Amino acid sequence: MKRIETFSEAAELTGADGRRQGYDQHLNMILGDVEETVTTVDIDEETYEEVHKTTKRTIPMLFVRGDGVILVSPPMRAGM
Repeated sequence: MKRIETFSEAAELTGADGRRQGYDQHLNMILGDVEETVTTVDIDEETYEEVHKTTKRTIPMLFVRGDGVILVSPPMRAGM
């Protein structure tokens, strides 16, 4: 199975890096051995500065609905 990265955007930026197990014409995908990264942006009430928070978790199997996918690509190489 080929390793891929997917990105989607809602209230936060979400990325999933995993092994593609299957997909269809709508880009619905099943990924295995997934590392999900969620980045949120909050505003500090005192300084009004943006505070970026990144959370990572590991998921054994993940279904990704295709209509929320923005980008599908091979993982970036280290050192680039």
